Amino acid sequence: MYKLLIVDDEAIERQAMRLMLTRGIDNVEVAGEAANGKEAVRLAAELEPDIILMDIKMPGMDGLEAVRRIKKARPETKFIMVSAFDTFEYAREAMQEGVKEYLLKPSRKSEIIETVKRVVEEVGSEKEESRKRAKLEDQLGRALTFVRSEWVSSLLMDHVQETEASEWRDFLELGEGGVYAVVCRLSFPKEEKLKAKNKEIYEWLKKAFTEKAECLVGPMTAGMIPVLVIAKEDGRTARSQGIGMVKEILHEFDRNFDFIEARIGIGTSVSEVENFSRSYEEALVALEQTNENVRYNGYHPSLAGQSEPDVIKIEKQLLEAVKDGDSDGALSAFERYVPELSDAPETIQSRLRNLSFMLAKLAEEMGISAQMTPLYTEDADNRQMREWARVRVARAAEQIHLWQSENAYSLLEEARRYIDSRYHESITLEKVAVHVELSPYYFSKLFKEYNGSTFIEYLTEVRIRRAKTLLKSTRMSLKEICFEVGYHDPNYFSRVFKKSAGRSPSQYRASVSQQ
Repeated sequence: MYKLLIVDDEAIERQAMRLMLTRGIDNVEVAGEAANGKEAVRLAAELEPDIILMDIKMPGMDGLEAVRRIKKARPETKFIMVSAFDTFEYAREAMQEGVKEYLLKPSRKSEIIETVKRVVEEVGSEKEESRKRAKLEDQLGRALTFVRSEWVSSLLMDHVQETEASEWRDFLELGEGGVYAVVCRLSFPKEEKLKAKNKEIYEWLKKAFTEKAECLVGPMTAGMIPVLVIAKEDGRTARSQGIGMVKEILHEFDRNFDFIEARIGIGTSVSEVENFSRSYEEALVALEQTNENVRYNGYHPSLAGQSEPDVIKIEKQLLEAVKDGDSDGALSAFERYVPELSDAPETIQSRLRNLSFMLAKLAEEMGISAQMTPLYTEDADNRQMREWARVRVARAAEQIHLWQSENAYSLLEEARRYIDSRYHESITLEKVAVHVELSPYYFSKLFKEYNGSTFIEYLTEVRIRRAKTLLKSTRMSLKEICFEVGYHDPNYFSRVFKKSAGRSPSQYRASVSQQ
């Protein structure tokens, strides 16, 4: 139902209009009546009508002034001006206020009803557009949250592909302060009823970080939450900024979740995209130096055992070998990743905790459900910790090799079928990755390996192949074909087609017609 307000200084006119509209239009409710402009302004604020039938000439505040005041407070309200004065001046003033409909007294019943129906239809269209826009904004908001979460993993774990570092720098609007990584680790209790609060705690932490800093918060994996923070240019070091921020967060966290322990490590500031992973690695090293009394720590070079660039390089080699299902390569990298037996147990524990987190994240990216248990027990010595970790790495590589041989091909075939059947929609790599339950990064990598082309190249190939069929077998216009195969801009469609086929769509149609 659409609410309508009748404004006229003559009671009999208001009664006649109410009766006429109530009987003549089903989806209109006369919500109220006003005898003058002042009363109309008050009722408009109170009743929030969709449409107002407004008499122009009334004692006190006239209709035009009432329209100005109401529109200022409720710009979406539609007006139909009613007047016995058939003069251009009144009509012009009404149009200047955005009024599109104008009725003269007396008007035929059919004319009044048709006018109100036109405005009702306009209001309905605008409300539907507003509803669709709100739904789209909500969907985009949720999609952006997911994408931002994936960005953090890609940037901090050096998974950026085919993207120029300068583009990321511009996108993140990096200033002189650069960015630094923060890693938060949660120790969850074993009670099932408390485990259910994991999501609530993650959402609380994500909100806390984004309220206190400009940052991107990654997904929680194995109790670890990575955060990429853009440093403020306020004269303080990134370490000072980070420590100040996490002190506040931990203080508030303890007041809300006293049954869970949170510890936080902070990396140093870096300015280049290629070094984001270094700050992340530093945050992990700093995190391992925390304890029940010192629950946050900023990285300092004195904390490092093996030089950080070597650690990052070997770690990448190890994970790439595991990801490829290469047991021998993974074990070779593992021997260089874990320090010698003579190193302190704390150093080895730091390496193995980090490795556990990485393996859990890798399994999550691939869509493999993995319950990550500790790589060691608290009373294990160095030799036992190394051996257990070695077995875990080898087993992970073997499981992934088995998964790739048994599942990867069928998932990628399903992805191709999905693309082949939905190429005409606004399809994205992220949508297809979600459909086959893989992370966008890993899906992109696997798709290219198995198909020999990127996702965009394959989608373009499918769309252009369909466009060629339509150009040959139908009389559809180029614009119609553009929309039919999933593009929204005819000019862009023509450029893509020409790049793929070597000639424009019209030239292609002309050539096949001659043949």
